[in-house]
Amino acid sequence: MNLVVGVDRACSPLGLAALDYAGVWGLRVLPLLVGGDVPHFRSVSRGVLDASSDPDTVRSWWRNAPKANVGVACAASGLVVLDIDSCARAIRTMARLVEALGPLPQTWTAWTPGGSAQHFYRWEGPYRELREGLGLGVSIVHWSYVVAPPSCDSAHRRYSWRYRPGNVPLSPLPASWQERLSLSKHGRPRALHRVLRTLAHVGGAS
Repeated sequence: MNLVVGVDRACSPLGLAALDYAGVWGLRVLPLLVGGDVPHFRSVSRGVLDASSDPDTVRSWWRNAPKANVGVACAASGLVVLDIDSCARAIRTMARLVEALGPLPQTWTAWTPGGSAQHFYRWEGPYRELREGLGLGVSIVHWSYVVAPPSCDSAHRRYSWRYRPGNVPLSPLPASWQERLSLSKHGRPRALHRVLRTLAHVGGAS
């Protein structure tokens, strides 16, 4: 059951989706430019660092920019996203990874307008520097954000859910995959300390 849509008829469909992600699932969201993947800097001057799960904040963003796309901040929401292209090389990469690391559980999965599949996983490991990819056609999103359904691209093609929140659980990324994603096994890279402190401050304020 959608708990947010029924209580806020004033928001646009994109705003309602953002409220749902924030209010029901506790994700930190941010508005993006209409038809794009760049933060709506009039609303979020610091980009992904201003992402929030506060319903009043989210509601005000989309009332001011009702057609803004919806971004989901990954690390701040405790997520890591595997973005898998639809090309043959990505299929071969995933086959090798599954053979080496084991299968991935079913989880929230979205289609991008370009045909890539974005698999959302709960990140349960320590905050470390992660690889940007796992091979040809497979990229990782953690310290940044992803564009979420029902956003659209500049050609008005929609992002859509294959396995949507509420229909399947948000699964944790298996430990073997977490280990493969991590660049550092011990401690936090020094470059991440400032980012982590900022995220902690934002988390306490939102």
